[in-house]
Amino acid sequence: MANKMNLWVKQARKKLKIEFGGACSNCGSKAGLQFAHIHPTALSGKGRGRKERILDIRKNRDSYRLLCSTCHSIYDTKEIL
Repeated sequence: MANKMNLWVKQARKKLKIEFGGACSNCGSKAGLQFAHIHPTALSGKGRGRKERILDIRKNRDSYRLLCSTCHSIYDTKEIL
């Protein structure tokens, strides 16, 4: 069961990245892409990278932004984006 869930999460994450443009919304990089919270949602830090996070991104698209790891780090520390 765990393997099926891991595969589902991987495929769903890949699809969401494409739907969000497939590149960092700040610098355009296609490497190290991550979903960054730009507005709080009901989902806390639990479930990162798991089914719950994917479902939250789908449900609250306007609360997330696709960023590369560098831009995500800058955003988290300075919130300048």
